[in-house]
Amino acid sequence: MSDAGSRRRGLILSAVAALVIAALYVLLRQRNVPDLLVQSDEGWQPEVRAAVGGEVSNPGTYVLRGDARLSDLVTAAGGYTERAERTALNPAARVSDGMEYIIPVQSARSVPSPTHADIATVGATPAAAGTASPAASRSAGKAGTPPATGRVNINTATKEELQALPAIGPAIAQRIIDDRTANGPYKQIEDLARVRGISAHTVDQLRERITVAG
Repeated sequence: MSDAGSRRRGLILSAVAALVIAALYVLLRQRNVPDLLVQSDEGWQPEVRAAVGGEVSNPGTYVLRGDARLSDLVTAAGGYTERAERTALNPAARVSDGMEYIIPVQSARSVPSPTHADIATVGATPAAAGTASPAASRSAGKAGTPPATGRVNINTATKEELQALPAIGPAIAQRIIDDRTANGPYKQIEDLARVRGISAHTVDQLRERITVAG
């Protein structure tokens, strides 16, 4: 066989070998691609830890599935209280790890205003049937809602007066009373954060509404 024929045969064999190698590479790559993909298993989700406070039955920190929504966090905390403003936060929002969610109390405009007859029964005199007397106003203030221009003393306030504050429900109001009974009066407003379910953010929300002085 001539040298030209040998070279031609060598080139053909090299080309065939290159094609075979390329085909094997493509085949192996196609087989390996699925192994490189992140497999999704709907039965497994990473966990998130989030806190919820304010108007829920059991404020605190809860560990939930990674795809949990705010409604799941509220359910874990025992549900809303009767005073909760349920439309303040989107219940379908995803819960973020390390976040704190505060469910606020209903705004004043969502609470029914007293009727004329209700006002008249709080101690009105026959001469002024629609106007409450000063004594009646004072007794009504002791029943729960603090004066509009005053502050609630967290060292002496009753459970009802504490509940009139934003983000303070029956459970947290009782915890405040139990805490000051066990640990002594609060020396500064920031001390309120030692109560379980009350964060520094909640204290800032209440700062203009509360006091520790008589």
